[in-house]
Amino acid sequence: MANWLNVIKMGDEWRKTRDGEMTIPELAKLLAAKLRDVRVGDAVLRDIRLAFVELDEDAVTDDFDKILAQLYDWGDYRHRLFLDTFAPARIA
Repeated sequence: MANWLNVIKMGDEWRKTRDGEMTIPELAKLLAAKLRDVRVGDAVLRDIRLAFVELDEDAVTDDFDKILAQLYDWGDYRHRLFLDTFAPARIA
C-alpha cells in the first residue's frame, strides 16, 4: 500500500448517492469541502475543488466523473491524495 499524503474517506457518501439518498451535486459539494483540508494543495486542486462546487442541480454522472478523473490524476501524482470510496461494512 502506498503512503498517501492525504486520505479522504467518502464511503458513506458514495453509498448514499448510489442508493439515491444524496444527489450528485450534494456529493460534489461535500467532496469539495473535504478537499479544503488537503495538506498539499496548488492551483490545479483549487480549480478541481471549484468545479465540484459549481456543479448545478442539473449535473449528471458524466459531469461529476470528468471532474473526478482530474482529481484522481492530480492525487495519484506523488501519492498526494487517496479518495477512499469504500463504504464501511454494515453489521446486521
